[in-house]
Amino acid sequence: MCGLDVTHQALATAEVLDDLRAVGSPLAALVVDLLGFFAERYASLWGFAAPPVHDPVAVVDRFGVTGERPNAHVAMDLDHARFWALVVDAVRTLST
Repeated sequence: MCGLDVTHQALATAEVLDDLRAVGSPLAALVVDLLGFFAERYASLWGFAAPPVHDPVAVVDRFGVTGERPNAHVAMDLDHARFWALVVDAVRTLST
């Protein structure tokens, strides 16, 4: 489980958008466009310099896909660089 204080640490900064743009695929371009839309909304509505991405941080195995025993862990912090490296790598992998 991740609270807003944790998901607000996953900001789609200009550097993140540059990393995604560098993937150079149609999927990466779509992700950059979507994050750009969120950036505009968060800036105009709440004054955020970069938008947080709540859903990718808070992913859970609600339907038991992993076959693991249910548990509850609460995130208290986020490794921003590692999180975005995983996202960029996933976009790169899905683009091939």
